[in-house]
Amino acid sequence: MNKTIESLVISVDNSERIKNKILTNLENSSKKNMVLNLVEIDFYFKEKEVELIYHAVDNDYLNIKLNFDDLKIILTK
Repeated sequence: MNKTIESLVISVDNSERIKNKILTNLENSSKKNMVLNLVEIDFYFKEKEVELIYHAVDNDYLNIKLNFDDLKIILTK
């Protein structure tokens, strides 16, 4: 798994509230980005994609784009 995705999982692991906020945002398009402890999520609603951006520049934590369905799967595991 990509380390940036792992950081997202760590950021939301113990919070159903945060997971639900992200999932709800995929449906209602209310926020263009969300900043968590380790990762920023940029939402591209027209393309139905998100970009995960790790807060520090690090070659091991690359930005990654996911479609909404892939993000849903990650958040609901």
